[in-house]
Amino acid sequence: MHGSEPRSSLLTRRICPIPFLLVGSSDYLQKNGHPKTPNELSKHVAISYHYSQFANEIFFEGPNGRETIKLTVSIRSNNTIMEYQATLASMGLAVLPEWLIADDLANQRLEVVELDYTLPTTFLYAVYTSQRYLSPKIRTFVDFLVDYFSGCVAKW
Repeated sequence: MHGSEPRSSLLTRRICPIPFLLVGSSDYLQKNGHPKTPNELSKHVAISYHYSQFANEIFFEGPNGRETIKLTVSIRSNNTIMEYQATLASMGLAVLPEWLIADDLANQRLEVVELDYTLPTTFLYAVYTSQRYLSPKIRTFVDFLVDYFSGCVAKW
Protein backbone atom coordinates (compact mmCIF):
# COMPACT_ATOMS: atom_id res chain seq x y z
CA MET A 1 0.00 0.00 0.00
CA HIS A 2 1.42 3.35 -1.00
CA GLY A 3 0.44 6.34 1.04
CA SER A 4 -1.16 6.65 4.42
CA GLU A 5 -1.96 4.02 7.04
CA PRO A 6 -4.51 1.38 6.00
CA ARG A 7 -8.11 1.74 7.21
CA SER A 8 -8.65 0.89 10.86
CA SER A 9 -11.22 -1.79 9.94
CA LEU A 10 -8.37 -3.86 8.49
CA LEU A 11 -5.67 -5.76 10.31
CA THR A 12 -2.18 -4.74 9.29
CA ARG A 13 1.34 -5.86 9.81
CA ARG A 14 4.13 -3.45 8.94
CA ILE A 15 6.72 -5.19 6.77
CA CYS A 16 9.34 -2.50 6.10
CA PRO A 17 9.90 1.12 5.11
CA ILE A 18 10.15 1.95 1.41
CA PRO A 19 12.21 5.05 0.67
CA PHE A 20 10.76 7.45 -1.90
CA LEU A 21 12.81 10.21 -3.51
CA LEU A 22 11.87 13.38 -5.36
CA VAL A 23 13.65 13.10 -8.71
CA GLY A 24 13.90 14.58 -12.17
CA SER A 25 15.82 13.72 -15.29
CA SER A 26 19.15 15.44 -15.78
CA ASP A 27 17.77 17.11 -18.94
CA TYR A 28 14.67 18.39 -17.15
CA LEU A 29 16.70 19.84 -14.28
CA GLN A 30 19.22 21.49 -16.64
CA LYS A 31 16.40 23.17 -18.59
CA ASN A 32 14.21 24.12 -15.61
CA GLY A 33 16.69 24.56 -12.78
CA HIS A 34 17.38 22.68 -9.57
CA PRO A 35 14.88 23.71 -6.88
CA LYS A 36 16.59 24.45 -3.57
CA THR A 37 13.53 25.02 -1.35
CA PRO A 38 10.07 23.44 -1.25
CA ASN A 39 8.52 26.73 -2.44
CA GLU A 40 10.61 26.60 -5.62
CA LEU A 41 8.89 23.29 -6.48
CA SER A 42 5.71 25.21 -7.28
CA LYS A 43 7.51 26.57 -10.37
CA HIS A 44 8.03 23.03 -11.69
CA VAL A 45 5.65 20.51 -13.20
CA ALA A 46 5.04 17.20 -11.50
CA ILE A 47 4.22 13.68 -12.57
CA SER A 48 1.83 12.39 -9.96
CA TYR A 49 0.62 9.00 -8.81
CA HIS A 50 -3.16 9.33 -8.74
CA TYR A 51 -3.86 7.30 -5.58
CA SER A 52 -1.02 8.53 -3.41
CA GLN A 53 -0.59 11.12 -0.72
CA PHE A 54 1.41 13.06 -3.34
CA ALA A 55 -1.42 13.36 -5.92
CA ASN A 56 -1.75 17.18 -5.82
CA GLU A 57 0.80 18.26 -3.27
CA ILE A 58 3.98 17.16 -1.54
CA PHE A 59 4.41 17.08 2.23
CA PHE A 60 7.86 17.72 3.68
CA GLU A 61 9.31 17.65 7.17
CA GLY A 62 12.00 20.26 7.62
CA PRO A 63 13.61 22.84 9.84
CA ASN A 64 10.32 24.78 10.13
CA GLY A 65 8.14 21.69 10.65
CA ARG A 66 5.75 20.29 8.08
CA GLU A 67 5.33 22.15 4.80
CA THR A 68 2.80 21.39 2.09
CA ILE A 69 3.57 22.44 -1.47
CA LYS A 70 0.83 22.49 -4.12
CA LEU A 71 1.91 20.91 -7.39
CA THR A 72 1.28 21.81 -11.00
CA VAL A 73 0.62 18.32 -12.30
CA SER A 74 1.39 17.61 -15.97
CA ILE A 75 0.59 13.89 -15.82
CA ARG A 76 -1.46 11.94 -13.30
CA SER A 77 -1.40 8.15 -13.48
CA ASN A 78 -2.15 5.10 -11.39
CA ASN A 79 0.81 3.29 -12.94
CA THR A 80 4.22 3.76 -11.33
CA ILE A 81 6.04 2.49 -14.43
CA MET A 82 4.32 5.11 -16.59
CA GLU A 83 5.25 7.77 -14.03
CA TYR A 84 8.84 6.51 -14.08
CA GLN A 85 9.01 6.53 -17.91
CA ALA A 86 7.55 10.06 -18.06
CA THR A 87 10.19 11.22 -15.57
CA LEU A 88 12.95 9.69 -17.69
CA ALA A 89 11.43 11.49 -20.71
CA SER A 90 11.93 14.87 -18.94
CA MET A 91 8.22 15.54 -18.49
CA GLY A 92 8.53 16.72 -14.88
CA LEU A 93 9.54 15.85 -11.34
CA ALA A 94 8.20 12.77 -9.55
CA VAL A 95 8.27 11.04 -6.19
CA LEU A 96 9.43 7.50 -6.98
CA PRO A 97 10.52 4.48 -4.93
CA GLU A 98 14.28 4.19 -4.59
CA TRP A 99 14.29 0.52 -5.60
CA LEU A 100 12.84 1.44 -9.01
CA ILE A 101 15.27 4.25 -9.83
CA ALA A 102 18.54 3.06 -8.22
CA ASP A 103 20.19 2.21 -11.57
CA ASP A 104 19.07 5.51 -13.11
CA LEU A 105 20.53 7.44 -10.17
CA ALA A 106 23.81 5.53 -10.47
CA ASN A 107 23.95 6.21 -14.24
CA GLN A 108 22.89 9.85 -13.76
CA ARG A 109 19.77 9.56 -15.94
CA LEU A 110 17.83 10.76 -12.89
CA GLU A 111 18.91 13.14 -10.13
CA VAL A 112 17.57 13.52 -6.62
CA VAL A 113 16.17 16.97 -5.92
CA GLU A 114 18.23 17.92 -2.86
CA LEU A 115 16.35 19.94 -0.27
CA ASP A 116 16.85 20.38 3.47
CA TYR A 117 13.51 18.61 3.87
CA THR A 118 12.49 14.97 3.91
CA LEU A 119 9.49 13.17 2.51
CA PRO A 120 7.25 11.26 4.91
CA THR A 121 8.21 7.62 5.42
CA THR A 122 6.16 5.14 3.42
CA PHE A 123 5.76 1.55 4.58
CA LEU A 124 4.92 -1.77 3.00
CA TYR A 125 2.10 -3.51 4.88
CA ALA A 126 0.50 -6.92 4.86
CA VAL A 127 -3.23 -6.15 5.05
CA TYR A 128 -6.01 -8.62 5.80
CA THR A 129 -9.56 -8.55 7.05
CA SER A 130 -9.44 -11.07 9.88
CA GLN A 131 -6.85 -13.14 11.70
CA ARG A 132 -9.54 -15.68 12.43
CA TYR A 133 -9.71 -16.76 8.79
CA LEU A 134 -6.04 -16.23 7.96
CA SER A 135 -4.62 -19.46 6.58
CA PRO A 136 -1.44 -20.88 8.12
CA LYS A 137 0.32 -20.45 4.75
CA ILE A 138 -0.46 -16.74 4.64
CA ARG A 139 0.46 -16.26 8.31
CA THR A 140 3.79 -18.05 7.70
CA PHE A 141 4.47 -15.98 4.57
CA VAL A 142 3.77 -12.69 6.38
CA ASP A 143 6.02 -13.79 9.27
CA PHE A 144 8.73 -14.63 6.71
CA LEU A 145 8.44 -11.17 5.10
CA VAL A 146 8.62 -9.37 8.44
CA ASP A 147 11.67 -11.41 9.44
CA TYR A 148 13.37 -11.07 6.03
CA PHE A 149 13.02 -7.30 5.95
CA SER A 150 13.57 -6.63 9.65
CA GLY A 151 16.23 -4.01 10.24
CA CYS A 152 16.64 -3.14 6.58
CA VAL A 153 15.13 -0.84 4.04
CA ALA A 154 13.39 -2.49 1.09
CA LYS A 155 15.64 -2.41 -1.98
CA TRP A 156 14.28 -4.79 -4.55
